[in-house]
Amino acid sequence: MLKSSFMVLLLCLLLGIIFGLPFLPLESNRKVEAPFLAHSGSDRAVVFFGFSHCGGVCPTTLLILKSLLDNTEQQTQWPHIVFVDIDENSSTQQAQRHARSYHSAFSGVHANAELLTQLSQDFGLNIQQSGEQIRHQGRTYLLNRTQQQWRIVKAYNPETFDFTTLKDELY
Repeated sequence: MLKSSFMVLLLCLLLGIIFGLPFLPLESNRKVEAPFLAHSGSDRAVVFFGFSHCGGVCPTTLLILKSLLDNTEQQTQWPHIVFVDIDENSSTQQAQRHARSYHSAFSGVHANAELLTQLSQDFGLNIQQSGEQIRHQGRTYLLNRTQQQWRIVKAYNPETFDFTTLKDELY
């Protein structure tokens, strides 16, 4: 009886961990190469990888980031916010136009195949594209620059990413 109770408890614990992990922000201190941040005026950045015709997590995330800037009066406190367009059929102009349609302070970058490979390694991305269909994790990354090196501070899963959490992290 005791052995079976222990096994049930262990199984419940493992299931809780497996199903709970996607809802926890992931802390890190990983160095990343982010050439699109080279001329950033801020030592904080928020980077989101998405695509313009996304109907799910992408617009929601960009609206949360817009709210962050709209509710922070001091522009000097704003992090550099970058939307990285992962659609192989897109362009830098489309990425910039899409990002700026949410907020004029956002930057839009198109990741060509070479850049996307490097970013996928640095950020741990899992992106799959087949024609117009694109699958990605929808994570948002908070970065800090220290001694001219960008490091990931946290990676937020879409389920845990919200205005209050990010604002508390930044301010």
